[in-house]
Amino acid sequence: MAIPATAVPVITSAAVTGSNGHASTGTVWNTASNQYYTLFIQHPYGNTLNANGAFTSAPVGSIGASDYTLAGDGWPTNTKKGNSDPFYNLTVVLTENGVSKTLTGIFDEATQGFASTSNAVKFSGVNYSLTDFNWVRGLSNIVGSHSVGSAVYPHQPIGSKSDYQGAFTINAAGVPEPATWGLMIVGFGGVAGTMRRRRSNALAVA
Repeated sequence: MAIPATAVPVITSAAVTGSNGHASTGTVWNTASNQYYTLFIQHPYGNTLNANGAFTSAPVGSIGASDYTLAGDGWPTNTKKGNSDPFYNLTVVLTENGVSKTLTGIFDEATQGFASTSNAVKFSGVNYSLTDFNWVRGLSNIVGSHSVGSAVYPHQPIGSKSDYQGAFTINAAGVPEPATWGLMIVGFGGVAGTMRRRRSNALAVA
């Protein structure tokens, strides 16, 4: 797949995989056209980037937060509710001018908590980090005709009618130039010195 040269990175692939907390369970939703379930991405909200299952790329802002919503067919298909796994990992690949870097994070179904499992990646002087991700099974048939058939609904190619939905956020922050870092460090030192003097004066008075 040819990716056009850009001044900012774009998302070239994404995947949600199930985990038991120690290893992958084999549950997969992704943007690739393969044997796994499709991971549908919307950005901005309401604009599905791979409505027909074919994914090319998704834009990422060069400053601040970029939010994306997700959807995927319900699994296991022979159930009407319940999550397939206790944990879900998100892998997002960013590409700029032929160079690709990866952001990852994990979502805990029990606590509904998110944790990043990768460092920020840098493109053209801007740091990009994964700051949020969630993935839960609802009670709606979100992906519609893209669902697969199941024993629960054998006469309708709509899976379990209980599809997954979620979201993730990528934050972009500029990296200060070396001179700027120096000024910041000096500034922090000045603040610290002021605090020490104030504390010394307070002790002397006491």
